[in-house]
Amino acid sequence: MPIVVIAMEQADYDAWVKKTLEQQKQKPDLSDQTREQLIAHGESVYLKNCVGCHQIGGAGVPGLIPALTGSAIATGKWESFDGFLRSGTSKMPKFDKLNGKEFAELMTYVRNNLGNKVR
Repeated sequence: MPIVVIAMEQADYDAWVKKTLEQQKQKPDLSDQTREQLIAHGESVYLKNCVGCHQIGGAGVPGLIPALTGSAIATGKWESFDGFLRSGTSKMPKFDKLNGKEFAELMTYVRNNLGNKVR
């Protein structure tokens, strides 16, 4: 498959970067969902994106894949967990394909299930 390079003027690129950064800062409107709905939707996101490595109960694979159960990252500061998911690691992909609502649902599910209870 050939590689296609699209040239862009610097001003257009700068405008695109600014718009993208502003969109990333916007928080999703979750006012139409109860906590229970967030958790239920989050389970669906987890099953599509995380269960293959972290397993159905969040135990991971000892020595290979970290557990989410009792994880200091998953149960710590919301912002840190969000940043971790968005950035990924050398072993875990970044989940930039998820939108803000899916991130919130996933994080709510992980933080309130899999043996975790964070309000």
